[in-house]
Amino acid sequence: MKLNQAMKAVIDATIAKQYEQQSTCEVWRKTVMRKDDSAQRYHILRQGKADFMAGEAGLSPLQTVILYCRHYMQMHLASSRYLFKLFSMAKSTVDYPLHTDGVTMIDFGCGPMTSGLALATHIQELHQKKATINYIGIDHSAAMLEMAAV
Repeated sequence: MKLNQAMKAVIDATIAKQYEQQSTCEVWRKTVMRKDDSAQRYHILRQGKADFMAGEAGLSPLQTVILYCRHYMQMHLASSRYLFKLFSMAKSTVDYPLHTDGVTMIDFGCGPMTSGLALATHIQELHQKKATINYIGIDHSAAMLEMAAV
């Protein structure tokens, strides 16, 4: 499932901007900019298993999260949106309407709020209007929560 223009704009406004702003940091230039994307994912992010509490390879926790989001957020948004779409299309004896207001989502291990963004986009597409979601994101990484707040 491809991302719509609104989701691409969110990624551009948050992730791409923060990634580019890191270029003034010497550690970032030495650790990130001298490696290609594959090396960044494998050696720094350890294929998504990075330590977001302490940071990786001399990067701060927030810098590690920014790099993680650059490599994985678009994929996670698309897959989460796909799951919400499948769920809403499933035939069930339980009526589960996703309204535009009053939906509460509790997200354990929320990371940068990817599932919340995917749900909001899904509801917006269903109802053709912006959704109001009561989102409660819980994560052990303060850097992930900081990114979610952006």
